[in-house]
Amino acid sequence: MVGITLFVITNYTSIFDDYDGVTTADYSTNAKIINSSNNSKKINKASNTNSSNTSNSKSTNSTRKINVSNKLYRDMVDYNKKLPAVQMKKMVNEKVLEKPFLHLSKYGLPNSCIGTIEVDKINLNLPIYLGASDYHMSLGATHLNYTSAPTGGKNTNTVIGGHTGYIGRTFFDNLRSLDKGDTIKVKNFWYTLKYKVIETKTVVKDDTSVLYIQKNRDLLTLFTCVSDRAGGFNRYVVVAERIKQWNM
Repeated sequence: MVGITLFVITNYTSIFDDYDGVTTADYSTNAKIINSSNNSKKINKASNTNSSNTSNSKSTNSTRKINVSNKLYRDMVDYNKKLPAVQMKKMVNEKVLEKPFLHLSKYGLPNSCIGTIEVDKINLNLPIYLGASDYHMSLGATHLNYTSAPTGGKNTNTVIGGHTGYIGRTFFDNLRSLDKGDTIKVKNFWYTLKYKVIETKTVVKDDTSVLYIQKNRDLLTLFTCVSDRAGGFNRYVVVAERIKQWNM
């Protein structure tokens, strides 16, 4: 993919500068609506199996009954199944990454928060908003359009971006403190996905290879900006792989 520059995620002034914390209230609001729905469905766990090279993973055809909004969950899983065939074609410029891959308002939810990301080692707990728009990036972490929805499964790579150096708030400032083997948790409305860091690296801003799905793997990719020491910015990337199938 040529022509897409990953976002310059750097110092940014906004109306929130006097607020020194980040809240996951939007996630709690949406989760309450989802969990209060009358929809209850058995979901095949095999649709969320881990990559074959994860030692703790076990593929199974058993089912788990969870309280869900059936349509939202189904649409997210269907999106992930279709994405590998079209991902590279759809990523024509960085603007498309700012859009949500679906609109939660269509499912009766009042905001665009799809989940949370937690990293105990660096005391990180942020909401995840759909679409990496400037506004969403002022609120928390953001899910990039045309990357995998945060439901997990083979042939997925969920990419989440966040600011570093945002005045008045701490977002992804401490990603560089993560090491191989550290654990990252992503919570959606139905379960918690656990990932283990397998790689950290710095890439140039035009390197979009970190966004792509890798065949048969179940990945999470985090990125933020770092100085290139020449007046510009590179991207610091943390790649993690799924280590546990279900953790409610």
